[in-house]
Amino acid sequence: MRPQWKIELQEKVKSATVTLLDDCNACGAGSAIADGILDGLSRQHRTLQQAFIRVLLQVISAYGARYESEDRSMWFDGRNQGAGQSCAAIAKFVEESDDIYLPTI
Repeated sequence: MRPQWKIELQEKVKSATVTLLDDCNACGAGSAIADGILDGLSRQHRTLQQAFIRVLLQVISAYGARYESEDRSMWFDGRNQGAGQSCAAIAKFVEESDDIYLPTI
């Protein structure tokens, strides 16, 4: 059984993600969202910056794995196929690269 703090953290992050995704629905908001994430990330401690990028790569890898799975149609259709393909390609690149190493320091 997962500890209560992990369950609460996952719910908190899921709620923030839904808010962020809702903001993505505004036409032309992509660059403002990207700029906001970059600015917020850049102002954090460098160890946290690396931890966040590590988490993003985990999400990209998991999303790409869903795209590559047999039950792809459960998660993807023409509206998000490009995202799935891109994440699968990025995940493959990260996995095969010897240059990407993100330790906790």
